[in-house]
Amino acid sequence: MTQHSMHIATDIADNVTESATQSATESAPKSTTGSAVNDTAAGNAWRLTMTALLVVAFASTAGDATAGNATAWGIEIADPVAVSGIDSAMPDTVEGVHYRVYRSDGTAATFADIISHSSGADAVLIGESHDDPIAHALEYAIFSGLADAVGGTRPVALSLEMFESDVQYIVDEYLNDYISESHFLRSVRPWGNYETDYRPSVEFAREHGLPVIAANAPRRYVNRVTRYGPESLSDLPESAKALLPPLPYAGPSVAYKEQWNQLMMASMAAMRAASDSASAEPGQGDGANPDKADDEGGDQRAADDTTAAPAAPPAHGTSDAMANALQSQSLWDASMAYSIAEALMRTPSTLVVHFAGSFHVETGTGIPEHLERYRPGTRRVIVAISPHADINDFDADEFAGLGDFVILTDESLPRTKR
Repeated sequence: MTQHSMHIATDIADNVTESATQSATESAPKSTTGSAVNDTAAGNAWRLTMTALLVVAFASTAGDATAGNATAWGIEIADPVAVSGIDSAMPDTVEGVHYRVYRSDGTAATFADIISHSSGADAVLIGESHDDPIAHALEYAIFSGLADAVGGTRPVALSLEMFESDVQYIVDEYLNDYISESHFLRSVRPWGNYETDYRPSVEFAREHGLPVIAANAPRRYVNRVTRYGPESLSDLPESAKALLPPLPYAGPSVAYKEQWNQLMMASMAAMRAASDSASAEPGQGDGANPDKADDEGGDQRAADDTTAAPAAPPAHGTSDAMANALQSQSLWDASMAYSIAEALMRTPSTLVVHFAGSFHVETGTGIPEHLERYRPGTRRVIVAISPHADINDFDADEFAGLGDFVILTDESLPRTKR
């Protein structure tokens, strides 16, 4: 498995594992006709746990994701960017030292090229690894740089995967100084790395009177798709559907599904390799517990400890859970794309800068596909940011075509904890 795929799969695993955990504690819901959904909560938990393991098992090779933090660092990207009035600082990042910019084909580019090329776009879609501190510094710099570049000639909006649509009114209340930051944070379910990684961009928007779009679908509805499939959304009340893209949303494209399948197969291979390696260690022979053979980084144990899995799998096996996990991913994509499209339809001159996980935007699949469906002809720029051992090593097989710009960041720096 490539380093790039490993980072993407780890992000996806976080979401799938959380769905499995929630499933273990919830009873099967009723449909509008009052009949119980066929699968029991326990059966779904088993299948979802198995899905999570496909993308979690290899994660221990990623190193210590908890070492250090970036709260004491300043900002330096291309030209110094000051963050007036913001307490949480972002990492010092120097172009050519901590990151390097490439065009889609691997030819050299610069941070200034990104700003220049993106200024005429409708949407700039930035794909991140959620624990990459350099990616977050770059996201801030791109957002603030574009706001400065267009110079009031057109509105600029920040769109975030990290906020869900049901908290949009709370985000608006905070931006308009109706509520304190402490109440804001207690109400919007911020990610664990909000303070260090996303707060600077939100505060920049707040200080400059720029809107922030809570772009993602509420997790409770994404979780429902993971457990029961996309058709289950039709049972929701109208108040819930108002928080989602128009139903039924489009499922994954052929290309997107192929990328997903390749990622899953690579994860399974990594899991098997980890299991074989553990079995070969002293004391891990015939008497070893096969269920714990790949439990090196704690991810397998965390799934086991939080999921009430039955002794035997349901007849469906993992196929339903795998399909539904992909459908959940598509719901996230559709929701974020629809949020961006709505902002552009309300104010066509807006430049929307969107932060999301890499898999949602890379190669033009995911969000870009749904955005074209909701608002045909949208001019978009994709910036794919990927941690890499050597920022000067652009492997075309791994990175070419991921975005209009590809930024390789120094993966040796301490990760932030989500």
